[in-house]
Amino acid sequence: LTGMTFVPFSKADDPTNFLVVLLYDMTTPVGAFGVYSVERSSGSKAIATGDGGHRTGADLFFRKGQYYASILTSGPDEEVQKAASALADTLANRLKGEAADLWDLAMLPSTNRID
Repeated sequence: LTGMTFVPFSKADDPTNFLVVLLYDMTTPVGAFGVYSVERSSGSKAIATGDGGHRTGADLFFRKGQYYASILTSGPDEEVQKAASALADTLANRLKGEAADLWDLAMLPSTNRID
């Protein structure tokens, strides 16, 4: 881990509806993939954000190059969820880093692998 930053957001008229962005610089794409893989819970739904992403409940997670991001929300509020999705896409597009060939995957069996 090279660095971490976070930014909280809340609705001005209702601070109980919020989201928090956590961005980790994992130094290498393999490092970002490792954290992403370990934190991914069963039953999560894949999303097309960054080099790989998923949604678990009301929260979003993705990796892009050497970065790993978590966007944690207060829950299923429709406005908060739209903001979280838009923020994830915007952040992924702004982060520098190309999708890397992850040599780790070649070391693991491909049978029953989850993308």
